[in-house]
Amino acid sequence: MLHPEDSSQWELNVRIEKEPFIIEHDILIHAVPELLSPWKSVPLFDDLPTSTDSDESSDFALGALKECLGNHSLCENAPDGFLPSRLVEVLETSVRVVDTHDLDPVQTKYLALSHCWGPPETITAQLNNETYEEYTKEIPAAALPKTFKDAIAVTRKLGYRYIWIDSLCIIQHNVECWIKEGSQMCQIYENSLVTLAAASSPSGQGGLFYNSPKIEITGTIPESGQEYRLFARFNFNHRFFDYPLMNRAWVMQERLLSPRTLYFTSQELVWECRSRNVCQCSPILGGFRAQVYGFPDNSKLQPTEAHLDTSALISKWYEVVEIYTQLKLSHPGDKLMAIDGIAQYMAPMRESQHFAGKIAGA
Repeated sequence: MLHPEDSSQWELNVRIEKEPFIIEHDILIHAVPELLSPWKSVPLFDDLPTSTDSDESSDFALGALKECLGNHSLCENAPDGFLPSRLVEVLETSVRVVDTHDLDPVQTKYLALSHCWGPPETITAQLNNETYEEYTKEIPAAALPKTFKDAIAVTRKLGYRYIWIDSLCIIQHNVECWIKEGSQMCQIYENSLVTLAAASSPSGQGGLFYNSPKIEITGTIPESGQEYRLFARFNFNHRFFDYPLMNRAWVMQERLLSPRTLYFTSQELVWECRSRNVCQCSPILGGFRAQVYGFPDNSKLQPTEAHLDTSALISKWYEVVEIYTQLKLSHPGDKLMAIDGIAQYMAPMRESQHFAGKIAGA
């Protein structure tokens, strides 16, 4: 039985055991700010959309991006501009791969996608010698895995024309192309307008968008006759490393180097930039912000790191490496390449050379 004045009892743990499976959920009962609860102990949370593909979720993303572009000087992209060798051009009803040599690097804004590949068969669209000519005209919609389709839809919703997706912008099974593009990962993510992170998807078919059920609870208090209206939903998970994407070694530099990242979790959207962390369920994201790859204030690498002394920079580098070595790689041969972008970013801060994922003298 719930005791309304006991705030600890507004969160329920539901555990269902049926061999060999165990299903466990934390369910939060809450009120919304615009509807006063008769009990002061009931936690207040915003009334959230039931889908991360909703108009409300799009408004959240657009609002966070607009706020950052307009007010966060710390998050500004490099003024001289940079473009990857190729981008996916998002047209009104189709997409294609374009070479960027004719595009203005200062005026052309692009998004980037951070995702789990999963089993090879889930990445059904790859740029290679056989598909190159076709994909530069139009990528068949049927060939695109769900995560790519969703990322393209978000690009349209945010009002931009280009997105960088690794398997469509790097020629696969081409060693020369891989060495060139792989060495530019630092610039690719550092210069992206915003990186879309498919946090909850373990493969290319998982997608960005999820539905999250919400239950409305209404009734009348017998003693007073006062009506109440409460809501129940799964308690949102801010334990960062529970998400499949965050255990990928490549994602560490994608997250640290991107000035802005929009995470699509199974429950909500989360915005992270160099100046601010915020999720849909809370205006200030404490739990998420505290669990950041060894960086106490924000997980993004900051331009202000250049003002740290040598010992502090080396200490920060060791923190990065310590976490990195615990993450997963599909191809062990990528071990140095997957952290090379961070090494490139940090080496100039102490006037060091870097050698494929290593900083000289560190």
